Amino acid sequence: MKKIMIRVLTLGLACVMVLSLAACGGGKFSSIDAYVKSDTVQSQLETLLDSLDGSGMEMTVKGEGNKLIYEYTFNTDLGDTDTVAASLEQALDANASTFESVASELKKEVNVDNPVVVVRYLSGDGSELCSREFSAE
Repeated sequence: MKKIMIRVLTLGLACVMVLSLAACGGGKFSSIDAYVKSDTVQSQLETLLDSLDGSGMEMTVKGEGNKLIYEYTFNTDLGDTDTVAASLEQALDANASTFESVASELKKEVNVDNPVVVVRYLSGDGSELCSREFSAE
């Protein structure tokens, strides 16, 4: 369980860093979806996602409207999902300012009002363990 939580936190923060570094380009993107689909972001995400092979997790990043969505899916048996969900909620609380900073950066890089970062954790069957939305600071 502890290994899973450490992996989740490390992966989440690595993904945030990837998207923050990708934001250092020039010009604004027309939408969050266009930003996520840009060559720079896709290249960096590909490297990050390759590192997940064999980890028991998958991740997708997508843009929908004013939302940048990080979706993590566990492909391993999590045991007591209530305990896992509570741990994930604590991790989201501890990293709220990081995700709020990403939302703030989106304002600078994308033509969108009120950007929101959504972090969603799913079990292997697709059921939601927990989810949280973060707005710009």
